[in-house]
Amino acid sequence: MKETFDMIHYMETQTEPYMVKNQKLFVKLELIPSDMKFISIVSGELHSQTSRYPLPYCNVLLEDLSSIDANVSQWNYHKRLSDVRKVDDFKKKKPNAKRNDITEFIGNKLHSRQEKEPFIGKYVDVVKPEPLHLKNNGFQFLNSKLLHRVIEKSEDVIAATTDFSELPDCSFKRYCDVLEEVHANKLLSAIKSWFESEIKYKKSSEICSSFRFNGETSGKISRCFAR
Repeated sequence: MKETFDMIHYMETQTEPYMVKNQKLFVKLELIPSDMKFISIVSGELHSQTSRYPLPYCNVLLEDLSSIDANVSQWNYHKRLSDVRKVDDFKKKKPNAKRNDITEFIGNKLHSRQEKEPFIGKYVDVVKPEPLHLKNNGFQFLNSKLLHRVIEKSEDVIAATTDFSELPDCSFKRYCDVLEEVHANKLLSAIKSWFESEIKYKKSSEICSSFRFNGETSGKISRCFAR
């Protein structure tokens, strides 16, 4: 991967244009659309999406994700390099530091996600989240909030019922009926599996975010809201 971006950098620095089908062209890389995992890998960041700063494409605290007044900014390449040097110094000073100590230092002391130097160099500044994943993440976040609420309101009914098909009328049952109506079968199947397992007795806040959304599920849920 590094060789590819070295070649792109070389092509960008050329003063003479490239000739393509009798057209003079200069090379400039301005956008790399990516999903969140790829961004974390090429950026040299912590892979955890549950860290204090959970998003690889912007600098925002976990507790501020639902706030419209959150202070959001893009991670800066030069700050990334500065943080990497500080992490390296920390590891040298504490060679026996546990993994939790390192992640704690990065998140709480440096206010960062950065552990290693970005593998793609300065081009890390043009890596942007793909719109598809923004949609999936947005509807997944919305679903986690709705699901947490309906489980909270139906907690006694859920605890007293072992068979999903025997659920009496309640907020949780009506929520599942809507999923069935819009044919969000994968999400409904995952929720049924959760309901019929022992982990349903855990706090709903611990499980609601575990239901992952893909493009198909997001599309069905968005059409439901559009109606």
